[in-house]
Amino acid sequence: MRIRSSRYCLSWLLLLMLSGLAMVFCSQQQTREELRIMTFNIRYGTADDGENSWPYRQSHLIDVIKRYHPDILGVQEALEFQIVAIAAAFPNWRVFGLGRYHGVDLPDRPHENRSGESCKIFYDTTKFQLMDHGTFWHSETPEIPGSMTWSNSLPRITTWGMFETSKTQKRFLVMNTHYHWGEPYVTNTSNLIMKRWLEIGREFPAILMGDFNLAPGSWTHRLFCGEADSVSFDQHFFDPWVRLGKSERGAGTYHGFKGDRSGNRIDWILLTADFRIKNIQIIHDNFQGKYPSDHFPVLAMVQLK
Repeated sequence: MRIRSSRYCLSWLLLLMLSGLAMVFCSQQQTREELRIMTFNIRYGTADDGENSWPYRQSHLIDVIKRYHPDILGVQEALEFQIVAIAAAFPNWRVFGLGRYHGVDLPDRPHENRSGESCKIFYDTTKFQLMDHGTFWHSETPEIPGSMTWSNSLPRITTWGMFETSKTQKRFLVMNTHYHWGEPYVTNTSNLIMKRWLEIGREFPAILMGDFNLAPGSWTHRLFCGEADSVSFDQHFFDPWVRLGKSERGAGTYHGFKGDRSGNRIDWILLTADFRIKNIQIIHDNFQGKYPSDHFPVLAMVQLK
């Protein structure tokens, strides 16, 4: 009887221990913040794209965003009237960021006068509070709107925001950018973004996303992911597409409204190690062969550890 009683007690103790571990695990799972992050080059709305011009694709673009409903959306090439159209479709969202010609008079580019294309960030106000934000220019004078000093023919920008989650008050940084091409622009801009990231939010989880106009094997991608030989920073990102072992074949993100997937994956979402990646996908939705933009949007589902 004593042996049977001892075994009974041990069984109950083991069951209680397993139950406790399960409760701890479930509690950890519940407190992890799950985020849906999207980057989307929406093609500037004054482009003469014929049947792919903005008035013909606006509703399709908004439908795609609604279908996948990101918590945070970084757009590129967005003009103010496009921002207004998207914002009107999501009453719980707010948006921030400056145009690349903010406050600059442009008689030769009236569609960008005093504002211009932007890399604005939308966010769900039911899930996040915006704690701080800014926009900087890719130049030797990053605080001067419209500045360009690295042989780029158009100004380029990065918009950033520091968020706090409503659920657990965790903070994280988001940066959204759109690259030009050529040197010394690419090298200088990549170093600038790394330096600005570490100045603004070194101690916080961070997301870097946008249209980089570069392939994943580029020097910039290696720099951001801590794999460049020539320059090194003490912190870096990882590419969830690579981490999950997804193929680069058929992963092209620019398609010129044709749906072609054979190009390079030039639209990236990069994460610091503070995030656990659940999934990442390139969205190929179209409407009877008509695409919402000349780029495919990219969506990442992540968890804050």
